[in-house]
Amino acid sequence: INMKHAGSIIVIMLLSSLFTGCGGDFSVSSDGTLATAEVTGITFEVANPGSGGAGGAAHYSGDEKSYTMTLGDVKIELGAGTDGKHALTINGNKHGTVTKGDKVVVTESRSVNINGSERAAEQ
Repeated sequence: INMKHAGSIIVIMLLSSLFTGCGGDFSVSSDGTLATAEVTGITFEVANPGSGGAGGAAHYSGDEKSYTMTLGDVKIELGAGTDGKHALTINGNKHGTVTKGDKVVVTESRSVNINGSERAAEQ
């Protein structure tokens, strides 16, 4: 392991273990070339995430829970679920809704693909 990145790797491992323990519905990890997260059964992947590390938080408002994740230079917000649908915002741009079982991929060029289909930001 390159010692320059050892501290980041330790922090990422600690964050991953912390979020995995949050009711089992949240995990985050990054190896520098791919950052991944899984939240309430929705999988996220960010290609070449940059040096921002990986982390996240759950936010509670009454019985509703929303999530914010940082995967390198990409900020992902997952709104509280309504009928199993969660509003998806990536780097401040709304990308509709996602549900359990969906796979969200943010490519190296930062386009957003959901279940293999590109989804442009809403205007």
